[in-house]
Amino acid sequence: AITRGTGQNETHGKLLIVALAVSVLLSAIASVCNEIILKHISVPIYYVNILFYTFGMFGSLIAYLCVPQYHKVGFFDGYDAKCWLLIIFQATYGLCVSVVFKYADSLVKNMANSFTLALLIFWSIVMESVPVTLHSSMGASSIMIVSFLYLRYTTQIKTATQVVSSITTQGMDSMTRNQKT
Repeated sequence: AITRGTGQNETHGKLLIVALAVSVLLSAIASVCNEIILKHISVPIYYVNILFYTFGMFGSLIAYLCVPQYHKVGFFDGYDAKCWLLIIFQATYGLCVSVVFKYADSLVKNMANSFTLALLIFWSIVMESVPVTLHSSMGASSIMIVSFLYLRYTTQIKTATQVVSSITTQGMDSMTRNQKT
């Protein structure tokens, strides 16, 4: 027999969808703002990283001070080797993202992030013995297919654009030469 969910579960589901939408929106805005800051301000990338990580540190400190349950245990209580490895990877990822924003664009960063998620799904299955589910395999497959299609067709579009630009430039040069004679 199928039972209907309670009103509380439905409200919880709606709240999760709103939270997900807000998270995606804020992430997209932050990506664009970070890209603008890194590309249009002539400050060394290291200074910008220091600034970004300082804001992150203060945000974490405020969260720690505002939640009394965190004060009952030590700050690093429960951190094991996997946790420290994750922290190191995330810090390295943040530094790499700033370089991507400086020399590429936010679309490349988001594709890399999606590709990382697909790799983490693979890692979880192989190394952590997490069972393969329909959702995880469909998610990883769609990320790989979309990434492949994007990379395949953007290189063709760039090549076509370069050819058109070259033809246009050559045509303009010959027109200028013809006008001079």
